[in-house]
Amino acid sequence: MVLIRNTPVMHRMLELLPLWQNKPWLGNICALIFVGCAFLVRSIIGHFLPAGYPFVTFMPTMLVVTFLFGTRPGIIAAILSLMVAPYFIEEGSRFNGVLVWFLCLLETVTDMGLVIALQQGNYRLQKKRAYNQMLAERNELLFHELQHRISNNLQVIASLLRMQSRSITDEKAKEAIDASVRRIHMIGELQRALYIKNGNQLGAKLILDRLIKEVIASSNLPNIRYKIEAEDLILPSDMAIPLALVSAESVSNALEHGFKGDHKDAFIEIKLQKIGRQIELTISNNGKPLPQGFSLEKVDSLGLKIAAMFARQFKGKFTLSNQPNRYVVSSLILPCG
Repeated sequence: MVLIRNTPVMHRMLELLPLWQNKPWLGNICALIFVGCAFLVRSIIGHFLPAGYPFVTFMPTMLVVTFLFGTRPGIIAAILSLMVAPYFIEEGSRFNGVLVWFLCLLETVTDMGLVIALQQGNYRLQKKRAYNQMLAERNELLFHELQHRISNNLQVIASLLRMQSRSITDEKAKEAIDASVRRIHMIGELQRALYIKNGNQLGAKLILDRLIKEVIASSNLPNIRYKIEAEDLILPSDMAIPLALVSAESVSNALEHGFKGDHKDAFIEIKLQKIGRQIELTISNNGKPLPQGFSLEKVDSLGLKIAAMFARQFKGKFTLSNQPNRYVVSSLILPCG
């Protein structure tokens, strides 16, 4: 029987019982051995016990055999014990031997019935766990297939737009379509990378690292250094994707406008932290400063408009400004929790 992953050790041990289900003859042999040992122990300790305790070693033996090896070996152990135990009923004792035997028979049937009932319940639970694991694995497979198809469909859309852009002569229209293709491609990669194999979400730090590497690599700008300081937060997908897209848009904006031309020692720093009930993302770069009178409300950049839109959607705040340390800093603050 297949066991669920991460089941506690004690549960896994119990689910192995009864032992040797595919080799019942081994259980029968063990029943004979256990009864023999009980007889031997009862013979040794008989001199130290008062009269009237013939079943003192046989009763535990019957229960242990039933618990470890199942119903049939338990019945064999019970029959042998009930046959052998009267040997230890001493003549002339104040106990009625027949009455003692029948009382022990009643207790044996009761105790063994409880053990067998527990084993049957354990077996049904084991089957239920195996069935649940099968369902979980199937759901995981379907989930990843869905993620894969969504990502592939986005890539198909991006390819169609890329083909369309080849026939466009207007440079501004071509740039707009190319930018849309990059964003669709980025969303597809995010959708694919957002979850690891077991269905759990990736941490925000790992997502940002993968994304920023890809954005910088696709920029064809040499010598771009970057640093990520991020708490490894697990964010819901409806927040993780916008957060990653805003990060990508901010970095792309820095690469496109801040590091245009020959800019030595280009550096980008990304910080992600949770402060109270807010998540704060700051992206700093040492590129060219923003022009005087810069305002997000008047900007023509679609990427920055998207970032501001996401901030409003989650009731957060997005800013882009020059700092006294000659860094250009974009900041996104989102409520969480």
